Amino acid sequence: MDATSRSPLVLHGRHGTTARLEEDALVIRTRREARRIPVEAIERAEARGRGGRTFAVVLTGADTVAEGGTVRCTSAPAVAAFVARVREEIPVRDAAEAHRDGAALVSVEPVGKRRPRPRATGRQLAWTATVIVYLLVLAWLIAAVRGGEAGQNVLRPISALIYWAVWPLLTWIGWLVAKGLLVETVGPTWGLRTHGITVTGRLVQDAQSLGWFYEFTDQTGKRRTCPAPEQKPSEVEIVYDARNPSRAMTRPAMKEDRVFGLVLGLILLPPSLGAGVVLLVLGVIEIVELYGWVGLIP
Repeated sequence: MDATSRSPLVLHGRHGTTARLEEDALVIRTRREARRIPVEAIERAEARGRGGRTFAVVLTGADTVAEGGTVRCTSAPAVAAFVARVREEIPVRDAAEAHRDGAALVSVEPVGKRRPRPRATGRQLAWTATVIVYLLVLAWLIAAVRGGEAGQNVLRPISALIYWAVWPLLTWIGWLVAKGLLVETVGPTWGLRTHGITVTGRLVQDAQSLGWFYEFTDQTGKRRTCPAPEQKPSEVEIVYDARNPSRAMTRPAMKEDRVFGLVLGLILLPPSLGAGVVLLVLGVIEIVELYGWVGLIP
């Protein structure tokens, strides 16, 4: 099967970066710009980085990777397939052409302003500090129970100890339940995200059943199909598993599954974690009152 009859490849990288071949040119699009690199300006395409998950393009007349010519991807098979496709498009040239300045043929167009994403800082330090504080308070409560006098006075440290010891257990159980459900709904799309290859599928109607489906070709040239959703655009991006090409989903369907898993988690997490939060609040109240009774050293 020749290159023109195969489904167009789309390489999805981090931070919304995409790369695709359009009209004899490699187009690398980020949130800020679209970089158009004609195939005659490409010296070679390579898979670099750890596990070959970074697509890189070197221009003619240069020995280093072109500016903006890399796409970091989570799927090594997708990078390998895209590198192979780009190499097929690079024309055969003589020695003089190979030393032309390919950077002069590259055009860059702005596509919009990049909105910075807030990133959590010091997360590991925060979790470590939380665990240390929890264990210190737990040890203090145990000392208060052991050092308390018999009778009514010992009830306060015991109740505070129960609240403080049980709330993380309930929170952990609720998290495990919610996480298990999320894995069942979001998990199938994760394998496609890490091992998937994105192609463009074409809408086709079955002559016998009159049903609609998308048709695409994998990297071996074999024609495959993917179920079509209710909304049926004529073309759609399809992600198939490089390890098992018969396993494929449209990119909109993958997003819908992730949203469904998120909504399901939001529905289940509040009641499951609510009991743990209530016990935490009660425990803090008891600890404050207990501190006024026994002081820092029980």
